[in-house]
Amino acid sequence: MKLTGTAVSYLTFATSLTLVRAECPNACSGHGVCGIKDMCTCDRNWQGSDCSRRTCPFGISHVDIPKGDLDSSITIGDFNDVVISGSTVYPFGTTEGFPHMVDTAGNVKTDTAHNYAECSNKGLCDRVSGECECLPGYDGTSCQRASCPSKTTETTATTTQTDLFVNQQISQSIANSAVFSGKSSARVQEDECSGHGTCQTISEIASLDGSNIYELWDKDSSMGCVCDAGYVGADCSNRQCKYGLDPLWTDDTTARVTQMSVRISTSISNTLSG
Repeated sequence: MKLTGTAVSYLTFATSLTLVRAECPNACSGHGVCGIKDMCTCDRNWQGSDCSRRTCPFGISHVDIPKGDLDSSITIGDFNDVVISGSTVYPFGTTEGFPHMVDTAGNVKTDTAHNYAECSNKGLCDRVSGECECLPGYDGTSCQRASCPSKTTETTATTTQTDLFVNQQISQSIANSAVFSGKSSARVQEDECSGHGTCQTISEIASLDGSNIYELWDKDSSMGCVCDAGYVGADCSNRQCKYGLDPLWTDDTTARVTQMSVRISTSISNTLSG
């Protein structure tokens, strides 16, 4: 078959179209759009070159860690230099320097911390499930709060070595593998407050104590037990004994009978005193 010049041109053009067609990794896993330079633009809460990795929930960080040179500019930006806007992890951008916070009066505070972070910087993100795996002592969907104590998790003379061994194993698993079986899957907090109290935030506890107001950064992160009647202790595991006023106690307005004397007189003048 003889091809004309026009047919050859069409064939060459069709071949060139085939060669320049975009082919993104794993077709963006169905969680993104394939764009120029074979690059995926991931949907919200998905990340990775093929959009197959989940983004975990964010919370107010218990501790801050340096983020480094995020935009590869060989310099670390200041607190107000927003970089990598539109990324899958920081859709509104973030700063390489620790951000300065503003108080209710609009004054900029220079010595501030506890910015929002993935898993609140107290856990690792399971990129498959999109769930935070919290370090021991923390829980919540984003590891945003401290765990309330319980009798089953308190340190005693018989359990100290076991607890240390478990913590060492967790630390070793973090060092050896990207897969981390944290508190949310392997060490779920059970029996908070030993079943004899309620786990409440520090701001709620302050309000119960004379309507005090607690408004620091950890007002919804630090937790404590409010024990039921008859129970005391940090984990509400101890029984409270009955108590009352000391019968020998006196003050300016309250008197207590400290001694009683009885005298009985008879017709024969015998006297019994006590």
